[in-house]
Amino acid sequence: MRLYIDEDSMSKALVQALRQQGFDVLTAQEAGLRGEDDKVQLAHATRQDRVFFTYNVRDFSRLHQEYWQTGQEQHAGIITCRQTVLSFSQQWRAMVELRKSLGENLRGQLVFLNQFFLG
Repeated sequence: MRLYIDEDSMSKALVQALRQQGFDVLTAQEAGLRGEDDKVQLAHATRQDRVFFTYNVRDFSRLHQEYWQTGQEQHAGIITCRQTVLSFSQQWRAMVELRKSLGENLRGQLVFLNQFFLG
């Protein structure tokens, strides 16, 4: 799965663990987009055909709705997770489970990572 991880979610340990599991990960810092507006970052991830991963559930749920309501090109997918709900290892396991369950293509979907954590 091709991921774009925003700056609020850029845990080095999570990025490294996902890469070791075969995820193609690009962070906001690596893309040179730290500090950029959420819309700019989502548009960049969409152009790169990367699923967006963020802890910012509220704003990206709203942006997902905007994409649908305005008829914009579908984003490549958005995965959200409440930062304080799942630990690093739980997030990693949930991402692996999500990929097994839903596959690589999440185009136009908004997914809450907590649903894929099995314990």
